[in-house]
Amino acid sequence: GDVELVFLGTGSSMPAKYRNVSGLFLDQKTRGGLILDCGEGSFGQLCRLYGAETARAKVRDLRCAWISHIHADHHVGLPTILVERRRAMLADGVGEDAVEPLLVVGPAPLRRFLSAFSQVEPLSFDFVDCRETTSEKWDRREKLLEKQLETLEGTPLNDGQKTNEVDSRESLKIVVNPRVTAAARLLGLRRLVSVPVAHCAQSFALVLESAPPAGSAADAEGWKAVYSGDTRPCAALVAATRRC
Repeated sequence: GDVELVFLGTGSSMPAKYRNVSGLFLDQKTRGGLILDCGEGSFGQLCRLYGAETARAKVRDLRCAWISHIHADHHVGLPTILVERRRAMLADGVGEDAVEPLLVVGPAPLRRFLSAFSQVEPLSFDFVDCRETTSEKWDRREKLLEKQLETLEGTPLNDGQKTNEVDSRESLKIVVNPRVTAAARLLGLRRLVSVPVAHCAQSFALVLESAPPAGSAADAEGWKAVYSGDTRPCAALVAATRRC
């Protein structure tokens, strides 16, 4: 009961009477929510499922929106989510300058789309390119963290492992954007990994790896979920889904 996965749309290309275009809502209950793709009408689907008042509360508590690729049936509904989230926060008494931007992770062209829309109405978002959240980036970050831990514990490092502490801290910020690691932590996730797949340019799948449950053994693992986005069969997705 800690996590609920809501299908806002499972259709393809065009909305239909009974199936909207792509959209998933991962509700982490007390931790907040995560939108995975956001086709046209996604906010309307939330209103149909929860009612308008609860839907606005859900979008207000979002921690992140992740978009797989820049096709309209996967991203056109995102501006409405951002607008409604901002309105909900303002209605709660949050000042204009205190509205916290929502983390949006997506392909590079999405930034231009959202920036253009924000000229019409403020959206309040922080954008991070999917290419900054690949497994290589996360693996590099974990290696840097291990080196920092070894330094703190006084373990001698080989010449090839030595690194300046300040440079190491800065490297962590460069490897994976701090906004991404902060959102993952709030959602109870160990990693939020974008995987390049075989579709249009800059198309990605998403791997979510949760942190182990509190109080569990040191070698315990959390759950792992994978969302393909749109793709032809490809080895990268097969590898990403192992032990899912």
